[in-house]
Amino acid sequence: MAIQYVGGLDGGRVGSTSTTNVSINGTLTGGLASSPSEGDLVVILISAASASGYVPTTLAVSGWNNGTFRSNTGVANYSYQQHSWKFMTATPDTVITVPSTGNIRNAQSWVVHVFRGVNATTPFDVATVFASGTGTGRPNPGPITPSTEGAWILWMGASAAATGALYTAPTNFSTNWHTDTRVDNYDSMVGFGYYTGWSSGQYDPAAITAGGTTGATDSWVAETVVLRPSAAQSFNETPSDTVNVSEVLVKSIATATTELVSFSETVTFQLFKNINETVNVSEIVTDDWSDIPTTVTRYVNPHSTGGDGTTPNLTGTTAAYASLNAWNTARARNLISANEIEEVICETESNADTVPASIAGWTTDATRYVHIKAGDNDRASTTWDATKYRIDGAFEFLSAFDSDAQHLRVEGIQCRNSSTGVDSTNFKLDGGGAPANSDIRLIGCLAWYAAGSTTGHGFLVRNGTFTFINCVAVGNTGDGFQTDFDASGVTSYLYNCISVGNVGLGFNGGSASNTNTIRNCYAGGNTGNDISSVSAWDTIQTCYTEDGTASTLTAAYSTTSGAYFINVTPGNTNVRFTSPSALRGVGTDLSGTFTTDIDGITRTVPWDIGASVYQVVASSQGNFLIFMIG
Repeated sequence: MAIQYVGGLDGGRVGSTSTTNVSINGTLTGGLASSPSEGDLVVILISAASASGYVPTTLAVSGWNNGTFRSNTGVANYSYQQHSWKFMTATPDTVITVPSTGNIRNAQSWVVHVFRGVNATTPFDVATVFASGTGTGRPNPGPITPSTEGAWILWMGASAAATGALYTAPTNFSTNWHTDTRVDNYDSMVGFGYYTGWSSGQYDPAAITAGGTTGATDSWVAETVVLRPSAAQSFNETPSDTVNVSEVLVKSIATATTELVSFSETVTFQLFKNINETVNVSEIVTDDWSDIPTTVTRYVNPHSTGGDGTTPNLTGTTAAYASLNAWNTARARNLISANEIEEVICETESNADTVPASIAGWTTDATRYVHIKAGDNDRASTTWDATKYRIDGAFEFLSAFDSDAQHLRVEGIQCRNSSTGVDSTNFKLDGGGAPANSDIRLIGCLAWYAAGSTTGHGFLVRNGTFTFINCVAVGNTGDGFQTDFDASGVTSYLYNCISVGNVGLGFNGGSASNTNTIRNCYAGGNTGNDISSVSAWDTIQTCYTEDGTASTLTAAYSTTSGAYFINVTPGNTNVRFTSPSALRGVGTDLSGTFTTDIDGITRTVPWDIGASVYQVVASSQGNFLIFMIG
């Protein structure tokens, strides 16, 4: 059953510390009904504003399910929010009891939304994403990736200010948008809306750009939440039964009946107009399954004598390809017509791949793409590792990894182009068209000391949409990350990346015409600015730099202060940090997009900045206790 909107309301109060009852009986507007019914999901978002000495400890509704109590106390005006929810029983609630503001000086605001058709077992599709900021009262929720068709995305945000103001609805959330502000010693603001247009992939909700406040002492908190639709009706009938399908999809019928009947049998269904028709289950199932692409796996290993790549063997006709470039030459094709995903696993015993990789000749789309990844024991990490798979050589006028595939995933690959020739770079990626026509993702990749004389960039991209997660650029003669070379259109997302010791800029967002988002990243030790001009970035969130460019927080590029990296010596750099690091536990929760670090370790709240999480493993040797920082 699809999710439906029942109705909503907003409100608030000042000068009170008692609880208060908010009526939801006959007071809802904008949807199917003015009151909730049995099975409806009621969600309330409550905000409060305060300052030191007057803080609330909870905004949870007693007797309801409650989300995490969120707070931001980084500046003079403290902001708080918490959402609570409840499925209505046969006797729906008529009021919601809102808890205390925490102090008579604190203003409080709330919004209620009621939904129908939400999954009663798992109402929230994926983990909630939390974000916060200071220096403005305009929230900017983090990106999230729903997992279920028909999911709705919820925008929840609150802020505190000396003088509050109502939010103007952000892009895509204007339908039934609700906002409230209240004036007290510390003014509260809240906004809550929903988006119904998600179909696939990551979605990054827009920030408040009008309304609200922008004072230096203002703060905000925000959550991105996803509602999961209720499951389709299940079938317990025998094949001879008549089933009413007026509320379910044909695909659900096919899935449910495959275990009850053979493909050659037929099942009689009562269709919408009560006309008995015969439906051939085998035809339905064939139509439903034929669109699922097949994953085809091949292997690369520089120790191989060369084969067709169907096995990881090192000799024989089925042996791995001897280079990634040899794999591409042999395998490039139309994946759309083949209805396939091409996966290639790169491994080594110790030898480097000394042939520059050209990824070209592929026809792809969002579901039939190229996936290049290092083997489990060959993944790149926070420093160069000459025992793992790597593309390493002096590739004059070339890139170590050069791709024009429009839909591409690259995981765990490390590259070093030691040529001093012009344009000798590490990763060069071209989406081949407008950002909307491509989806290129690099996860846990390392760009190490590209030596090109003018543009030895670490990661160089153009013409497409690019997502970088847990990627590291070290010691390149150009920029660590450079978007939009040749002034082409780019949409980029950089999450938990590190760019250090480069001769150019750390993160170069190109022109203001691009759409660039950077979160939880660090840059330091670069000859150029650590981050390019603010005008090149649509969103900069919880990022740290050594030089403070783009109004970022600062942390020294050092082994003894600030970032506390393991090694910052050129050629031996290791950007894993040790315990005192300023990067530890200060990041934005991006678990709606990804959940692990460059080494595959699960990230926990509060998130760390950069590609790796802080880990301590203790072991004893003789009379000593040795701590391994990971």
